[in-house]
Amino acid sequence: MAGQFTWLDLMTNDPNGALPFYKQALGWETETWGGDTQGMPPYTMWKANGESFGGTAPHSEDARKMGAPPMWLGYVGTDDIGASIKKAQSAGAKVYVDKTPIPDTGWFAVLADPQGATFAMYQRQPDRPVAGDGSLKILSWTELATTDVEAACDFYGKVFGWHKTDSMDMGEGRGTYQMFGNAGKSIGGIMRKSDTTPVASWLYYFRVDDCKKRHEAATKAGAKSTLYGPMEVPGGDIAALMLDAQGAVFGITSTP
Repeated sequence: MAGQFTWLDLMTNDPNGALPFYKQALGWETETWGGDTQGMPPYTMWKANGESFGGTAPHSEDARKMGAPPMWLGYVGTDDIGASIKKAQSAGAKVYVDKTPIPDTGWFAVLADPQGATFAMYQRQPDRPVAGDGSLKILSWTELATTDVEAACDFYGKVFGWHKTDSMDMGEGRGTYQMFGNAGKSIGGIMRKSDTTPVASWLYYFRVDDCKKRHEAATKAGAKSTLYGPMEVPGGDIAALMLDAQGAVFGITSTP
């Protein structure tokens, strides 16, 4: 579980408004958690193929004041969240939300890496069961668009033990696409962000049954725009990157 993305939250100012889009576009289901547990507000979780993999949450007051846009936030598992936060701070990270308990579940924290990309950490309680290695079946790929690829590789290597795997030249002066892995398996890529991307950020690609069909459904459901695709990507999958109805970036992939 350590070093894997274990949960995904859609952070938005209108959580309820986001639900119809993903239900219609990707066929996801929802389930409500909390509301009567130690004063916690209700929290809507996403489910696909029987797996709970994420939820919707409102931006914090501080995030709203900073003008944070709707976004997907990935949680990376750790066996010692306090130690991981200290490693991240020593490597130049900024802590937005320090170690915080989730009743009967575990602890989380939200940070920004030295280039400004927001990410989160999660440590489960020792008595909480975990399936397999704790990774998410629906998450097919993760991607970091940043201002400094080498610095990002160094940072996440120190914090989560990620290591470089394959790489490729993106051509046209776009630099190297550096893939990274955990426990010997590639789980994502790091690339230099484009000039049109306002800040360094993480992107998450969800595995779907048919990328072209889901792209069409997302367009009909009110997606703001398509950033690319559907198109074949290295490895043979079909992928598309879009903005949802509220403006959060998300990707989808499928195997032909």
